[in-house]
Amino acid sequence: MEKRISEGYKNWEIVRPGRLVDDPFTGKYHVLNQLTKGMNIGKISRADVAHFLVAQAENFTMPNQYVSLTW
Repeated sequence: MEKRISEGYKNWEIVRPGRLVDDPFTGKYHVLNQLTKGMNIGKISRADVAHFLVAQAENFTMPNQYVSLTW
């Protein structure tokens, strides 16, 4: 699926959050774009993931990247 997206669209971004938890929004998360096979991403709240996704929808700053989110 990721290959089809990255090859089929001019501008794309694939977001891979860590383990989703129901903790409250913190705004203190890390955005990693240097992913390696087998890396441990950790956890992140659903609210923080939503914050990042809305921010990217409003201001697309990471085109054509695979991005991971973690605390």
